[in-house]
Amino acid sequence: MAKRIYVAGAGHVGLVSAVLSAQKGDLVYLYEKDEMKRKIVASGRSPLFEPNLDRLLEEAIEARRLQVVTDPVAAVAESDLSFVSVGTPTRADGRIDLTGVITACRDIARGLSASSRYHVLAIRSTVFPGTTSGVVRETVEKISGKRAGEEFGLVAYPEFLREGSAIHDMLHPHSVVLGEFDERSGEFIEGFARQFYGANAPPMLRVSPATAEMIKYASNAFLAAKIAFINEIANLCERFEDIDVQLVADGIGHDPRIGRAFLDAGLGFGGSCLPKDLKALVEGAREIGVHLRVCRATLAANEVQPRRVVRLAKESLGTLKGKRAAVLGLAFKPGTDDMREASSIKVVRALLDAGMHVTVYDPAALHNAMGCFGKKVKYAKTARECLEGADCCFMVTEWDEFKTIPSDLFIDAMSQPVVIDGRRVFDASMLDSRIRYAAVGLGRR
Repeated sequence: MAKRIYVAGAGHVGLVSAVLSAQKGDLVYLYEKDEMKRKIVASGRSPLFEPNLDRLLEEAIEARRLQVVTDPVAAVAESDLSFVSVGTPTRADGRIDLTGVITACRDIARGLSASSRYHVLAIRSTVFPGTTSGVVRETVEKISGKRAGEEFGLVAYPEFLREGSAIHDMLHPHSVVLGEFDERSGEFIEGFARQFYGANAPPMLRVSPATAEMIKYASNAFLAAKIAFINEIANLCERFEDIDVQLVADGIGHDPRIGRAFLDAGLGFGGSCLPKDLKALVEGAREIGVHLRVCRATLAANEVQPRRVVRLAKESLGTLKGKRAAVLGLAFKPGTDDMREASSIKVVRALLDAGMHVTVYDPAALHNAMGCFGKKVKYAKTARECLEGADCCFMVTEWDEFKTIPSDLFIDAMSQPVVIDGRRVFDASMLDSRIRYAAVGLGRR
């Protein structure tokens, strides 16, 4: 049976959830507090870069299965289920900022007080363990005058999406984690999930809300640690002759206890999830007297990793002052325009500090880059334009279009054909021998 769903937040999680639920036949009310972003979505366009999202969003809007609303309270009163999918940014002290979550829950509570129907509130935002059963429940109960587990349902429903493949990940998850406050809430949300996935429903794990919240944090922390670990091994590999960290990762990745995923060495992790969630986990744990040493070390290792390319450049060029740098790739990963905590920011700043003149190019993130760097760098419209006259090219994001750059372009366009590959975009054996090539995790040849 189709449901009426209220979604708070039009970020990656909220917008993708809303669009796909509408595609499955539910009626979705989407509220976004940012008026400009709300208008963009209402026009059938996505305010964020995500493959195929524009098309699916336009279809949902035209079919009126997805309606962008300006009155969240009225929308909640008409709904059976609410998703809170707003951001949980990091505060200056590293702790999680729950302002958006609490604001969304207040709207939902007012909607609950105006309705007599049973309604389930699902927290999809990443929050510290204890948040759903604690401050979320207390806020909603106080404002609505209703009790969780009796007059409304409450669930921690974490997502495990990757930017750039969010639609695929939501449709094909490895599992679904349902943190139920009470059995009725769990039955409701499991029924919704099984209807959403149909015959291809993944394994569903019903646990307490705090356990579900911890699963999300622990998952991101472990993935971040894998990345930091292989980057440290890569840094060691560079000091030996004829060692390639990619082959090392392949070798250990065959061990089922380890696995190959997230063992691609590079310039560190970034984006809206791993750095933020790891910091929030570390600081939240510290507040209750637990020191997460591995997580702290992971953050510390990731902070310095982007600067590896500067050392590699100095080994190839000597002094960098006055030289021209071409930086290809600015988004924290391909398939997105997101530059939050992107390695490119640290790379560009390090190159500027070294006295280099920097030109940058990215297929999707130039508009965000302008907000980060202002007039400190030049912005190219193509990879070729970025390379013109450069003394050194830095590969920072592994976009597919960069993988097909021919050797001749580096040789003909650059003043010196020096390529520092921070993401292992190229196979060194396939490059023209006139190119001076160095890469993260590639030993001396």
